[in-house]
Amino acid sequence: MKNNGNYSDKLKQMGLKSTPMRLAILSYLSESELPLEVAKFIEHLEKLHISFDKVNVYRNLETFVQKGIAKKVDLQDGKYYYERASDCSHLVCEKCGDIKHIHMEENHELEHALVQKTGFHISQHVSDFFGTCENCQKKI
Repeated sequence: MKNNGNYSDKLKQMGLKSTPMRLAILSYLSESELPLEVAKFIEHLEKLHISFDKVNVYRNLETFVQKGIAKKVDLQDGKYYYERASDCSHLVCEKCGDIKHIHMEENHELEHALVQKTGFHISQHVSDFFGTCENCQKKI
């Protein structure tokens, strides 16, 4: 697990106790490039031989979402995923489940325009795109 000191400091700044489980979840979340389902966090904790309760895994992930360091993602497959908080969107293949991150500057422009036009305070936005990836299109 990398950067334990940095993660401990981050937890402390959020008013959270630094526990082995929280450090492992935060580290795994920070190192992953893709959204992760809860089962992946559980596998990771088991691999590290860290004792945990599944309920506490869910609670910690939700706490990280509330604190703004994680984002809960619904990829329309009946599961929720978690990833680092960022402004990225996803391309999700409905055939093979492949997920790609995309960063669209237009999202920031649209958000800014909406704030200017409506005065609405936007705390987050979600814009994911679903379809068929290039590889699956070739198989059709």
